[in-house]
Amino acid sequence: RRCKACIFKTLRRRWPPGFDFPGLRFFGFVSQFDPNPKNRRYGKFKFTMTLIFRAKPRAPLRKQPPAPRYPCCMTSQLDSLKQHSVVVADTGDIDAVARWKPQDATTNPSLLLAAAQDARFRHLADRDMDRMFVNFGCEILKHIAGRVSTEVDARLSFDVEGTLAKARRLIELYEAAGVARERILIKVASTWEGIRAAEQLEREGIHCNLTLLFSFAQAVACADAGVTLISPFVGRIYDWHRQARKVDDIPIGED
Repeated sequence: RRCKACIFKTLRRRWPPGFDFPGLRFFGFVSQFDPNPKNRRYGKFKFTMTLIFRAKPRAPLRKQPPAPRYPCCMTSQLDSLKQHSVVVADTGDIDAVARWKPQDATTNPSLLLAAAQDARFRHLADRDMDRMFVNFGCEILKHIAGRVSTEVDARLSFDVEGTLAKARRLIELYEAAGVARERILIKVASTWEGIRAAEQLEREGIHCNLTLLFSFAQAVACADAGVTLISPFVGRIYDWHRQARKVDDIPIGED
């Protein structure tokens, strides 16, 4: 009896009526005590206790809105692509960026030269090429949530110190315009010198996008340098294989 009272006391303390279990609620217990000596076990009387649980009432399900009758027609191809990938616009057309709302954007001198000749963007042109690149970058950042890539002069592709100086100046111009460096990617050629410069820039908190990348060896070198992003020239690699095979197209299964 003393052991039975202790067990009752412990159960009441640990599992009082109304105690919650996952999906269950403790309701109480039923005990059975058999004083028959034949049911003794290890010198003690047989004692059986049954715990009683009740299922918690389920919360009412929220009424879901009806599914569209033709779901395939409710989203565009761009919206479908955004569900599986990050969309990056490679253009200097600010109106197109504002219309399609990509996550990131990248530019290059040839794109910006074409855009600067457009009357809509002529106010962003400047005799200082670095300042013009930053003007376009700042305008693009108004329409995207991510980063914009601004390219270093390609003539500095084999000049480590020149690449470092140009990247630092671009970041200074962006910060002077009120844009944090976290929203900027400095686009550098993935030559040996470019990768060494990018490695130093990443240490300084200047994030880099390595372009002109055609081989796996370049990609590995960029990874070892800790660069933020690489941009393989998929189109140029594809063109090389087409020319090597002397075909106009390569089947998707072999691409």
